Amino acid sequence: MEIYRGENNKIVGNYWETYIKEGRPLPQKLDAIRPEILDSWRRSVSYGISPFEPDQKFLASDQLKQKLKDHEELIAVTHAHLQKLYFYVKGTNFAMVLADHDGYIIDMLADDALIRQKAHQSGLKIGCLRSEKNAGTSGISICLMLDKPYAVYGKEHFLKANQDYICCAAPIHSQDKKLLGCLALIGPCELAPAHSLGMITAAADGIEKELSLKMALNHLSAVNTNLHLTLNSLSHGILLVNRQGEILQHNDKLKDLFSIHNEKNPLQLIELLEDQALTDEILNTHESVYNHEITIPRTLNPSLSLLLNISAPEDVPDHLLLTFDKPQAIRRLVSKTAGFLAKCTFDSMIGNSLCMKQVKKLGHLAAKTDSNLLILGESGTGKDILAQAVHNESRRCNGPFLPINCAALPKNLIESELFGYEGGTFTGAQKGGAPGKFELAEGGTIFLDEIGDMPLELQATLLRVLQNKEIIRVGGKQPKPINVRIIAATNTNLEEAVLNKEFRSDLYYRLNVLSIVIPPLRYRKEDISPLIDYFTRSHTSGEFHMNFFSSRDRRLLTEHSWPGNVRELENIVERVIISSSDGSISSSEILKLFLNLEPSGQASNPAGKPAPSKSAVKAPEPVKRDHPPQDSIPDKLSPARERALIVQILTEEHGHVASASLRLAMPRRTLYRKIQKYHIDLDEFRG
Repeated sequence: MEIYRGENNKIVGNYWETYIKEGRPLPQKLDAIRPEILDSWRRSVSYGISPFEPDQKFLASDQLKQKLKDHEELIAVTHAHLQKLYFYVKGTNFAMVLADHDGYIIDMLADDALIRQKAHQSGLKIGCLRSEKNAGTSGISICLMLDKPYAVYGKEHFLKANQDYICCAAPIHSQDKKLLGCLALIGPCELAPAHSLGMITAAADGIEKELSLKMALNHLSAVNTNLHLTLNSLSHGILLVNRQGEILQHNDKLKDLFSIHNEKNPLQLIELLEDQALTDEILNTHESVYNHEITIPRTLNPSLSLLLNISAPEDVPDHLLLTFDKPQAIRRLVSKTAGFLAKCTFDSMIGNSLCMKQVKKLGHLAAKTDSNLLILGESGTGKDILAQAVHNESRRCNGPFLPINCAALPKNLIESELFGYEGGTFTGAQKGGAPGKFELAEGGTIFLDEIGDMPLELQATLLRVLQNKEIIRVGGKQPKPINVRIIAATNTNLEEAVLNKEFRSDLYYRLNVLSIVIPPLRYRKEDISPLIDYFTRSHTSGEFHMNFFSSRDRRLLTEHSWPGNVRELENIVERVIISSSDGSISSSEILKLFLNLEPSGQASNPAGKPAPSKSAVKAPEPVKRDHPPQDSIPDKLSPARERALIVQILTEEHGHVASASLRLAMPRRTLYRKIQKYHIDLDEFRG
């Protein structure tokens, strides 16, 4: 379920200034404003609400206590879902909120900083009233008013204090369709996940089903048949047991999770878990347990990892309700919620040079497979953009895309960051440990940037992961199968690193199933002008002029060697735009200053810029010639013409294969194969 993304937020803000702030009468219709928002604004004005200093209403202590008691069951069921979702959005400045049918906030999970900020700005805390009559237009108020999922974005809020936030809310109903309240997600507009409303709606639907389940359990003896149908409608495994460990009820999903395919149903919990210590601990639990990860070492089947929830109803003290989920399904949902999404596509890769066309062609081919991909290129060439583009065109495009900078992870924590760690029992302090990046990327792609900087001791562990398709958490014993695609990138010459024993050769060959080399910008200068236009549009807020950079400016930019590649070009374009905005100095003068041009017209190395490392992926300075360098080999070239082109490039590069492969946008291994195929003698070019 897509949400309104605020494409007209600025226009809506202008309307708000005119009609709400200035108090002009609201018309019946305004372009760019949804009818529900305009109707709510009109009602909010009629209620006499101040958009700047609303009359905040809070329940008194005794009233709040009674309110929470009245909604005790709703809060108990919903809180487990709040915890499950908040566990993965914690630290991203989002709040998970439960409101009753009157609009009072009765439960809330959020970062302390956000709670303090919102409490100060608009009084958002447990016990406050968020109905339309009190707080004006918001996701909560419209959801409760219209009894349907709704998201209010930025300037659509009636209160000024809420206009930097998005509020997505979905209604929660009882079994007889009575409106009980709503579940809401509140956070900064710029960080809102693409499917926030769909996620909240799915969670509300899960709460409704769980409420129905609890009601069914209270009448177990009378409605056993209907209960069985209800249990089988749920997406997780359900198990009802008594304190003696006897299984009283279960659903078909439970049998699927535990791979029970015969007609005989397990009668005892120990038969299912095959672990006496775990069974005893569950049966002796008297408090609810949420999202505890367990590993079941089974006798005849592979070990099984599941998320366990335990509900201990006070009114039926001899019974326990257990629910089991696959961790991978939950993590795919929360990975999207936490923003683990790839935004770039192949359209994001600006450039029509032959070598960039070849890079895109290889990228499209890589997207059709699940094989490991190694992207090589100097810093600033756009390796991360290519990785995102390949993910978004692959069959894993709906899964998470999780980038990891191998050079930025602290050495003492890198293994637990990647592979997670085990916790204690669910009665202890560390409930279930924490998943690592590989588990969070389940069903998607993990992007290992700067793989050449990974410590040697961790390379052996990563190699085992690639070979066995499973991880073992720090402190754990049981392997966990993973389903992720590996894309790695580096500006390091890995072949040289292997020779220097700085990188494992077996890991290199595991990663280098497919490889794509992104040539540096100095070898594809025909892409510079389109990149200038693109960056100028990006940094002028739509006020783009094709003539912002003169032909002389473009010549200066084209002649620069661009050691920082596309990233450096964007930086220069942005700095020139900012520095020449008042017109006091021409862009050409600024370019000379920023590029630090020598009298000869060649750019010098900026002061303080560190020299590239010995193992950096680089080609030698191109040989001076009167014609532009040849780029990649066009499609459907005859063998004779292909051989002639390779010979020409090798001649110009004096037999340097690394430099020739960059110009041809061809992996070195492929170029070596073609050299052997066409019986080309490299010694002839190395005079």
